[in-house]
Amino acid sequence: MNRLKKEWVQGNAYNDRIADFLREIDSEMIPELSGRVKIEEYALKLSETAHNLFIVSDGIDIASSSVYCNTKNAYISSIAVKKIYLRQHIGTCMMQEIKSYVKEEKCSIIRLQVWHSNIPALIFYQRNGFLIQNNIGDWLEMEYVIG
Repeated sequence: MNRLKKEWVQGNAYNDRIADFLREIDSEMIPELSGRVKIEEYALKLSETAHNLFIVSDGIDIASSSVYCNTKNAYISSIAVKKIYLRQHIGTCMMQEIKSYVKEEKCSIIRLQVWHSNIPALIFYQRNGFLIQNNIGDWLEMEYVIG
C-alpha cells in the first residue's frame, strides 16, 4: 500500500463521493447505516454541513469520517474503514487526524455514539481515549477531551 493521503472535503461537489463510500461500507457498519438513514439524504447533509475526511490509498477511498465542529464541541457523525483495510492502523491514523483538526477548529471535546454491541468499535474508541458518558437506548455516548 502506498503512502496514505488525507483529504478534508466539504460542499455539494463531494456529495456523490460521500454517498458512494457510505454505500460501499453500509453492510460493514453495526447496525447497517441504511437501516437508520436514507444514504443519499445523509450524504447530502454531510457534504453540506460536516467536515469530511477521506483516507486515500492508490486513488481509492479506504476510510472516511464526517465531523461536525460546533462552538466548543465536535461530533463524529460517521467513521469507517473498509473491511479489507482493517488492522492496519488506518483508523488510528484517521482518529489522530480528526483530533488535530478539531483542535485547530477550537473545539475542546469530541463526542460520538456507538452501538452498544459493536464491541470492536467500542474497544477502538476506548484505546483512542474516549470514555463512555451516557446510555441512550441501544447507543453509548462517548467523549474525548482534547488536551
